[in-house]
Amino acid sequence: PALFETRRTVGPVGLGSVKARPVTADAFRVEARAGRNQTPVIAIKPGLIITFREDAALPVLDQCLQADPEADILKAAVVERHGRNGNIGKGFVRGIGLKRGAIASSIGHDCHNITVVGA
Repeated sequence: PALFETRRTVGPVGLGSVKARPVTADAFRVEARAGRNQTPVIAIKPGLIITFREDAALPVLDQCLQADPEADILKAAVVERHGRNGNIGKGFVRGIGLKRGAIASSIGHDCHNITVVGA
C-alpha cells in the first residue's frame, strides 16, 4: 500500500506543437542581387539586448550569398512553426561566434517560431 496518493503524470508541455512544413536546404538560400556588394547584417553586441544594423560584403557561390564564419557572420532563418503560412525569413547575423555547424530553437519571446543560425 502507498503511504500517500500520487498525482497523475502530465505529458511534456509543447509536445506536438511544431506544425512546420518540411524544409529543405534550398529553403535557406539567399539570392545575391546583381550589382549589390553590401548586405544587411544584424549585429549582436555582448552585454546588450538590442541589435544593430551593419552592412557587409559576403561571399557568393552559385548566385547565393554565403555565411562568413571567419568574419563571425552566420546565416540566420526564422521558420514559421504553427502551420499557417510556411514563411521563412532569412538573413545574416554577426556576434554569435559559431565557427561550424548550426543551432536552432523553438523558444522565442514573441511567437516561438523556429530560429536557426548556422555557419
